[in-house]
Amino acid sequence: LHAEGATCLHLACSEGAGEIVSLLLDRHRWDPSQRNREHRTVLHCAVIAQNSSIVNLLLKKMSTEDFINIQDGHKMTALMTAVKMNSKEIVHLLLDHGASVSILGPDERTCLHLAVQCNKVEIVQVLMN
Repeated sequence: LHAEGATCLHLACSEGAGEIVSLLLDRHRWDPSQRNREHRTVLHCAVIAQNSSIVNLLLKKMSTEDFINIQDGHKMTALMTAVKMNSKEIVHLLLDHGASVSILGPDERTCLHLAVQCNKVEIVQVLMN
């Protein structure tokens, strides 16, 4: 573990190191719910890095309903994080893999509340479809 509680996989996802992520996923069994000090999963890290190919890889290799909907230390799911960052492609990926739009996050708000609050018109349209 890194000083910030991050695994090698957390670091690779945060840095957008797709080949390393793939190698680590192929060679080791990872606990998808493992979190860093900010209580973020590797999926949160990949979303923050705005790396859709790593997000897609994680969803294919590690995806479960629990994994995709884990909330970090700020009560943000990966989908909420993608909404806040206006990452339309990642929002689509997460929704396609079963991310919930109804989980309550910070201030008891859903993804749709967050998209409206941040004036993310295209994301609002995606979430409403």
